[in-house]
Amino acid sequence: MKQRQSNIELLRIISMLMIVTYHYVIHGYYELIGATHLAEKIYFDAISMFGKIGVNLFVLISAYFGIDRPFSKKNFVLTILHTDIFSWIALILAISCLGTLKFRAILAAVFPVVFNEYWYVTAWIVVYILSPWLNQFLVKLDRSEYRRLIMTLLVLWCVIPCFTYQSVNGMNWSQQIWMFVMYIVGGAIKRFNSCGLKVSLIGSGLSVALLLASVLIMNIVGVRFPVIQLNATYFRWSNSLLAVSTSIFIFLLFINLNIGYRKSINCLAAGAFSVYLFHENPFISEVLWMNLFSRILKNGNLEIYVLHSIISVLFIYVFGLLIHYTIWRPINRCLIKYIRMD
Repeated sequence: MKQRQSNIELLRIISMLMIVTYHYVIHGYYELIGATHLAEKIYFDAISMFGKIGVNLFVLISAYFGIDRPFSKKNFVLTILHTDIFSWIALILAISCLGTLKFRAILAAVFPVVFNEYWYVTAWIVVYILSPWLNQFLVKLDRSEYRRLIMTLLVLWCVIPCFTYQSVNGMNWSQQIWMFVMYIVGGAIKRFNSCGLKVSLIGSGLSVALLLASVLIMNIVGVRFPVIQLNATYFRWSNSLLAVSTSIFIFLLFINLNIGYRKSINCLAAGAFSVYLFHENPFISEVLWMNLFSRILKNGNLEIYVLHSIISVLFIYVFGLLIHYTIWRPINRCLIKYIRMD
C-alpha cells in the first residue's frame, strides 16, 4: 500500500484543529463574546476565522487526490458506515442518559447522512456520488477553459455574495454548491499548479495577515460604530474573498512542503474524521459545549481564555483519536476483511 504524504496529513491535522477551534467559539463562547472586554472579543473572533478555511482545505485535499481516481465503492460505504456507527453510539448514550428523545431526533441519528446530521458528510457524499461524471468533464478541459470555469464560479458564489453583504445566501449560495466549487478548484490545482514554495508561503502569510487585520480593525473601529463591530467576522465564511485566498495559498504551501514520511503525523491525521464525527454529533456537542467547556470561565481574562481554548481544543482532538483507535479502527478492519466492496 502506498504511504500517504505526511505534508498533506499534517494539513489534515491543522485543518481539523481549525474546525474544532471554530466550534469552540461559536458553540461554546458565542454568547460570552459580547460580555467580554475588547481584547478578549478580538481573540475569540480571530481564532474563529479559520474554521471554514479548514473545511475548504478538506475539500481541496479530497479533490486533489480524487480527480484522477476511479469511484471507490469501498471508500463510499466505509465513509457512510463510519458516520453511522458514531451516530448510533451517540444515540445509545443519549437514550441512556436522557431516557426519551423526539422521534425526529432518533430517526436522524439512525440515518445521519440522509437526514443531514453532519452537513459536511452529506454534502461530500453528494459530491462523491457525482464525482465520476464531474471528473470526466474536468479532465477534458484545457488550462484556459478550466480557468474560465473557475472564474465564473467564483464570481457567482464568492465575489457577488461577498460584495453584496450576503455571503451565506447570495446567488442561491449553499454549502453544497460551495463544496462543488472547492472540488473544482482542487482539481485545477492538481492538473495545472505551477506555484512554488516561496510564492505560496508569501501568499499564505499575506492572506492570513489580511484576515486577522480585518478582525482587528473592524473591532477597533466598531467601538465607535457598533454596527461594524457586529460584522467583525464577516470574512470568516467559506466563500469570502479572504477565506478563499487563504485556503488556496495554505493548500499550495503544504503541497510544496517536502517533509517525507512521518509515521507520527500520519497516525495523528488518520483519526481527523473521527474527531469531527465525535465532537460535532448533536448529542455530544451539547454536552461538550453547554456543560463541559462553556460557562466554566465566565469572568476570566485574556490569558485564561487563551489557555482554556488551547486545552479544550487539544482535549477534543486527543479524545477523538482515542475513540478512533479503540472503536472505529477495529470495526474498520473487520469490515475490510469480511466485506468485499470493490
